[in-house]
Amino acid sequence: HDESALLWRLKKTLQDAGFHIKDAGEITMFRIRQKDNPQLSIRVLDRLSPHLQAKGINMVNNEDFVSFQPANGGKGNGVKYICQKEGISLSETIGIGDDENDLHMLEHVGYPMAIRTVQQIKQERNRAVRSCVSARGGYVSPYVLSQGTHDLLTKVMDII
Repeated sequence: HDESALLWRLKKTLQDAGFHIKDAGEITMFRIRQKDNPQLSIRVLDRLSPHLQAKGINMVNNEDFVSFQPANGGKGNGVKYICQKEGISLSETIGIGDDENDLHMLEHVGYPMAIRTVQQIKQERNRAVRSCVSARGGYVSPYVLSQGTHDLLTKVMDII
């Protein structure tokens, strides 16, 4: 069966049910911002999750958004796919993340990097990312926001 077709049918169904979907620029997933959808019940979504997984769709709830993507999707699988397609070793890649949805990717790239976050709601998840990056010998920027981005890009340029 075609997992991406099922994903987009789910998106249409949720839109038809009145959910406001964020998908601008997204080609492999869509998100529902919880604050834009007061009718969103996490309990309902938690009950729905196993049924979606059985059909090949992963649902990730990270307090700000609920994201839907094919089970074979995600940043980690995306990096693996691009490396395979381009004949590049994963050990030659750099990955940058700041939230738990980046962990799978950061566990597989050759050199993981993390940026700190100032958003209170994301700080615990960001700690998990920084811990993963540190454990793998990667680089964690001590800075946040644009200064953190500048720091990471400078570090990337030094590496390449």
